[in-house]
Amino acid sequence: MGPQSAGAVPGPACYGRGGEAPTVTDASVVLGYLNPEYFAGGQLRLDVDAAQEALACLASRLQLTPVALAAGIHRIINARMADEMRLVSVRRGYDPRQFALLLLGGAGPVHGGRLARMLAMPVAIVPPAPGVLSAFGLLVASIEHDQSRTYAVNAEEAEVAELARRFAELDALGQEKMRRDRVPLEAVQVAHFADMRYVGQSYELEVPLPLALDAAALRQAVAAFHALHQQVYGFSRPEHAVEFVNLRSVHRAPLPQPQLRLAPGHGSLEAARKGSRAAYFDEYQDYRDTPVYERSRLPQGAVLRGPAIIEQPDTTTVVYPGQLCRVDASGNLLLQEASR
Repeated sequence: MGPQSAGAVPGPACYGRGGEAPTVTDASVVLGYLNPEYFAGGQLRLDVDAAQEALACLASRLQLTPVALAAGIHRIINARMADEMRLVSVRRGYDPRQFALLLLGGAGPVHGGRLARMLAMPVAIVPPAPGVLSAFGLLVASIEHDQSRTYAVNAEEAEVAELARRFAELDALGQEKMRRDRVPLEAVQVAHFADMRYVGQSYELEVPLPLALDAAALRQAVAAFHALHQQVYGFSRPEHAVEFVNLRSVHRAPLPQPQLRLAPGHGSLEAARKGSRAAYFDEYQDYRDTPVYERSRLPQGAVLRGPAIIEQPDTTTVVYPGQLCRVDASGNLLLQEASR
């Protein structure tokens, strides 16, 4: 479980490439979540015995059974991921309960149902190809250049002309980078920001600034900083002096967005079922015969009640007890608590 990673080589013990330490993937195999014959669409056969052996070595030292160790590994890694999610939500002034959880990567849909429940998020979304979602995003992401300069000045002493001059220099750098990328300058979107803080603080908050600056815009930036500080940290000090720390200019050129053609499966839910296998769930403290479905054959509008497992070449989605999974019109899987 880290902090070091087993990587792809040697990888988890179940890969059969020389790995010996038990990993989260080995735990997922032992718990029955992953199909040893269908991992990566069947291109890599997982060694269940090797995963069992790796877990057994550690379990004996902890006086646990391999299954209890595997379940404990999942509980700990889920708690760690939930803590990391709180760092980028609660600690920045956002309530996870007001957001959906987008699951990506090969392992995200395995753990996502648990994470959404731990954070009381109303829905977790599994897009059609989560295993390559990051790569797809890179291909369609806008061209963007970010340039910044230090500007340590008390907000009350900041001069509009000086700020404009510095942003002009940053904009010139951004334009030159866009020219090197062969982007027509008329297609470039420009945005200005300032890192600001209360005098004496050691951390800053990013505040947007208008392209056309004047004294009123600077006063509005200070007011925006107070409001943002209240949102992120739960308090603000309007009577305290505020200072600029950095100025930032962002140049962005959107790329044409591809038109996705998704073909949700047709037919019945029963036709999408591949069979069943034993999977362990904390709710039962034991293995339970769990239906397994092929995602590409799930019809639009289908609803599955957990526990259930949905397989596809790039990931496996686990629908935990007490949850529902619905296939929406775009082919996404929507995981929600059954009571919602």
